[in-house]
Amino acid sequence: MKHGLPAPRPFGLVAMLVIAVLAAASFARADYWYDHYDRAETALENGDWDRAIEELQQALERKGDSGARVRSYGMKVIAYFPYLKLGIAYYHLGQVEAALQAFQTEEQLGAIQSSSSDLAELERYRRLALEARAEAAAAAQPPPAGGAVPGAWPAGLHQVGQRPGVYGPGCPQVA
Repeated sequence: MKHGLPAPRPFGLVAMLVIAVLAAASFARADYWYDHYDRAETALENGDWDRAIEELQQALERKGDSGARVRSYGMKVIAYFPYLKLGIAYYHLGQVEAALQAFQTEEQLGAIQSSSSDLAELERYRRLALEARAEAAAAAQPPPAGGAVPGAWPAGLHQVGQRPGVYGPGCPQVA
């Protein structure tokens, strides 16, 4: 009988190799917030609003706070305003309330105050979303009772000058 370490078994060696390969593969395909944010910005540039929302939600799961100067990798620093970008995508999809909520969240986080260009973009899109909300509310208004059309003359009355000398039924003639 020999004293010392037992000879390695093939099963243990194979298991260790499998674990090492899986660990290396998971490290190689790490899922960083800035990769999702970069893909979201590309999707926004291409008008792929749904994809932008998916990528921004993934970025937010990994990094929820905004910043004007956020280090992404190495020494690279970017403006990271995911709620602003999310609001823009929602606005373009016609989801005005979701857009307004995203803009409000971005503003409440406060970091956007230090970037005048991004703050101006937020304010511009918020104004557009508020206008779209007002237009949708106006379009959803039911017509007035009696079938009258706003701005139209009530039945039986005539616009001055429509018929010379007549202001409406029962009104005296003007000489």
